[in-house]
Amino acid sequence: MKIFFLVLLIGVVFFGVVSVKDVFREVFFNEAYTGAIAGDVKSQLCLAQLYHIGKFTDVNLVEAEKWYRRAAQNGSQTAMDILCWEFNKCV
Repeated sequence: MKIFFLVLLIGVVFFGVVSVKDVFREVFFNEAYTGAIAGDVKSQLCLAQLYHIGKFTDVNLVEAEKWYRRAAQNGSQTAMDILCWEFNKCV
């Protein structure tokens, strides 16, 4: 993974292939996704919010609900509240 970021950074600096914003988007989203898959509650909540508001990805309410549910199952009160308020699916 570190090699990927190094190559990406070299591409940005020397060739202007992608913007810094694109690199940040890729890194931030991938970190949230990797942590969420590993079971980290904060990452699950973060990923759900990214899908919910469409930050660094397209809005995807199905994925948002899935990750809110996983975070809620792992004890996130915030995820439970959002599921109840936004999706009318109180846990």
